[in-house]
Amino acid sequence: MGTGKYSVCPNCGNVAFDEEIDIKFNKIKEKDSYQSWCKECKNRCLKKEREKDLRVERSFETVGHGAFAVEVFKTEDSESVCTIVFDCGSKNKNLVEERIKTRFKEREVIDAIFISHLHDDHINGVSTLLKYCDVRRIYYPILTEEEKIQLFIDNRMTEGDENEFVLDFIREPFEAIQKLECNNIPELIGVRENSELVQNENEIISGKKVSLGIPQWIFVPYNFQRNDRAKELMELLKREFKTDFDISQMSEIWEDQEIRNRIKDCYDKLSGKRNENSMVVYSGEDTENMLLTMKQKVISYQTIDNWYAPEFVLNKIAAPAGCLYMGDYNAKNNTKFSALDKAYLPYWKGVGCVQIPHHGSDGNSGDEFLKKIFSLRSYYVINAKADDAKHPGISLVRLFMKNKRIFMWVTEEKETKFETSITH
Repeated sequence: MGTGKYSVCPNCGNVAFDEEIDIKFNKIKEKDSYQSWCKECKNRCLKKEREKDLRVERSFETVGHGAFAVEVFKTEDSESVCTIVFDCGSKNKNLVEERIKTRFKEREVIDAIFISHLHDDHINGVSTLLKYCDVRRIYYPILTEEEKIQLFIDNRMTEGDENEFVLDFIREPFEAIQKLECNNIPELIGVRENSELVQNENEIISGKKVSLGIPQWIFVPYNFQRNDRAKELMELLKREFKTDFDISQMSEIWEDQEIRNRIKDCYDKLSGKRNENSMVVYSGEDTENMLLTMKQKVISYQTIDNWYAPEFVLNKIAAPAGCLYMGDYNAKNNTKFSALDKAYLPYWKGVGCVQIPHHGSDGNSGDEFLKKIFSLRSYYVINAKADDAKHPGISLVRLFMKNKRIFMWVTEEKETKFETSITH
């Protein structure tokens, strides 16, 4: 078809003008066989070609007891088109800062960060990432006022005064980022559990598909709120102090040693576990609207010892492309697992990698949860220190061995970095 002339498209039979084709990624050369096709047929076929040439590199970085995962989406010529980070923190803050500067170039664009929850070991590297790179947006779980106060006390009790950014982010995320004076202020998108509570365009409901412009690929965050423990703490504090607490006053109140000790006494009376709440994220193909066409294989991983056999995994499992990033979600009892199972029901078939919750703690993975993930053709990843006596938990390790499954133990040692490549 010549420009400005009408002609019949040999593919669809429609009469159409020859027009310039719009290719979003602009990385695929038009095939000769498409030259005489109409614009619609060209776009449709070239879109399929683009999708076939897309590949993903996923890595779990070596930060010890913490979490820092990266997905980089690339075209055929290896040019990065999108970079996503899932959590960025460690109990060793210096280590996560070192890993950030090794993993990324200064001012490199990070298209999005997904934060599972606001504990120091999952978020204390975010301030460095914001100042060192160019972060475009942050997805985070929206908290109730009770949860904010509980998390403030949690972090003060366990981490002390080491990271003011974490405490500021708990109070007010936007103000926390403004205080950093970073080069770029990212868009903040809060994730709520209940659709009726969504208040503005900077909030989304749990379960909403986020595409970020990547062909066939979606991110599905789900903010599972478990605020019984937070409410219990508020009742204990009100009983002790005969007044309500406000998150804006907590820093000032905490400076009083006598009040601080009384708050600690209330905190110590709490039932349940510290790690109850966490935002889970599915990153993978849109399994609701398409057939699965991508697979992931291991690029590199070296175990810290020989108590299991990684050679069973390396280059022998072609798993589905998706990953379930679980933060510190508590999947121990059946009720909590059922909520997780229901939320991600359309996506389980796309999961080929599972980040085991809470660094492989015995208290966060129940029988039903393990039965579910062991039924998947999947890799399993645990982020924990090499010499940690509780993570991964002994009971969890035994269950993996009993079911003839192995996990990738990503520690602070560089050799244990776990990387997969995802292609069509």
